[in-house]
Amino acid sequence: GGRADHYYSQVSQYWSQSDPEAALEWARELPTGPGRASAIQGLIDSLSQVDPAKAASLVEEEGITHRNSHSVGTLVANWASQDPESAVAWYEGLDLSGDSRRNSLSSILSNWVQQDTESAAQFALSIDSEKDRQIAVNSLINSWGGMDPAGAEQWISANLDGKTRNQALNSLIQTLSHQDYQSAVEIYNEVAFSLPA
Repeated sequence: GGRADHYYSQVSQYWSQSDPEAALEWARELPTGPGRASAIQGLIDSLSQVDPAKAASLVEEEGITHRNSHSVGTLVANWASQDPESAVAWYEGLDLSGDSRRNSLSSILSNWVQQDTESAAQFALSIDSEKDRQIAVNSLINSWGGMDPAGAEQWISANLDGKTRNQALNSLIQTLSHQDYQSAVEIYNEVAFSLPA
């Protein structure tokens, strides 16, 4: 049951830190079932911190399942903090939908903006799907607003309009309200006429 599955996950995570090849071989030899799936998930989680490309290969071999979809999000977040362009390229090749797709996209942008704000912003604007673009912009602004609220506000004003602009401003105000209430109020007062009621 759950306790045994947790054991498999823990063993694979710890073992992969010292000998990832042996841990992977062990996990692959386990009988198909929840224990094997937990071991593979543990490997993906552990490898995503040190070798995201190898973790991505493992995901591709095993396929994306309901069980490991959280690990995919962890992998994308870790990879984006090390090499955002590679994380994006891999993400775009995945067959993700729903929450998994949105969470992965959000993780990429949240990590990427901390390293290279301009490239992350350009990527967010380049997304074809309006819904995905809005998710990307909101994630970008949530992270950027915490680091550089004035820069985030200027970018919004220069690059966005309509509903996308309003939602980005809402994201910025919400982010700021948790750390700098006065700045949040000032931005709100500047843009209140354009925000939805």
